[in-house]
Amino acid sequence: MSSRLTAEGALRFTIDRRTFDSCALAVTDHFARFWNLFRRGRQPLTQVGDCYVLDPANDLQPVDNVHNKLNENSLSWRFGLNWTARPGLLVYANASRGYKAGTSPVAAVSTVNQYKPIGQESVLAYEAGLKGSFFDRRLHLAASGFYYDYRDKQLRSARLDPPFGPLEALASIPKSHVIGAEVQVIARPFDGLTLDTAATYTHSEIDRFVGYDGLTNFGNQSGTPFPFSPKWQSITNLDYEFPLGRGVRAFVGGSLTYRSGTYAGVGRRPALRIDPYTLIDLRAGVAIGERYRAWLWARNVTNEYYWTNVFSNANAVSRFVGQPATYGIALSQRM
Repeated sequence: MSSRLTAEGALRFTIDRRTFDSCALAVTDHFARFWNLFRRGRQPLTQVGDCYVLDPANDLQPVDNVHNKLNENSLSWRFGLNWTARPGLLVYANASRGYKAGTSPVAAVSTVNQYKPIGQESVLAYEAGLKGSFFDRRLHLAASGFYYDYRDKQLRSARLDPPFGPLEALASIPKSHVIGAEVQVIARPFDGLTLDTAATYTHSEIDRFVGYDGLTNFGNQSGTPFPFSPKWQSITNLDYEFPLGRGVRAFVGGSLTYRSGTYAGVGRRPALRIDPYTLIDLRAGVAIGERYRAWLWARNVTNEYYWTNVFSNANAVSRFVGQPATYGIALSQRM
């Protein structure tokens, strides 16, 4: 188009053919005895090491395998404009459509119907932003805004299993969207000092879905956020390096990480809440030439207690705790 304004585009057609063979494994004698109860006095069918799935269409009798097919096609595309406003300053805008392949549930379910494949998800994405250098390249800025329009998005939810109760599962969400913005600033106000900070704001929302939430409560889940989608995330690194003489340099630095609250499953269920947390890491060391480095490090120096994940299965809710205050020493050599 011109030396400063360029356009780009791409198309991709995908043919996806998948087959799935699924079953649950009788791993102990207790499980085998339990499933044989469904034989109702007839010859035992399930032994330790066998696969089994209950068939609701056949009076819940066990079958040794569930075979499914998933045949899908998709046409992905992308179109973008790039404008070089001046050397070192790029303004861009993109639109694209992409797909994520469908899948068959990989879970400890018990019935044939629960192994039904989930179709592919699609997203129509819009993004615009800029990247530039300022003040004789001592300041670098990247900022963008985005909007994602999803169809049939695969999200972490749950299903109600006849003998075992609530079990984790994927759900196909008919319509949902994400709107957000992100910015990164890298500043070097004087030699040796580097400030690198980045922040992301994300608002995710399920627009239409009637089904189970992350704890198998059935209802209208519209208006709830995506799992594992905090509104705010940020990380800041501050590093200072200075010479000690004869090719030896000292360096000190720290990192500040923040993540706002989110949920580990569809729906705003308090039991699946992951609270916000802030982490502080510190480091200090020496570098000899360009090959050798030695440093002391400390992670989560405030000993913040935080969760990284919440997992619900059957009647139990488990929370995974982040690493506590940790200290160490590291050595490295560049070949």
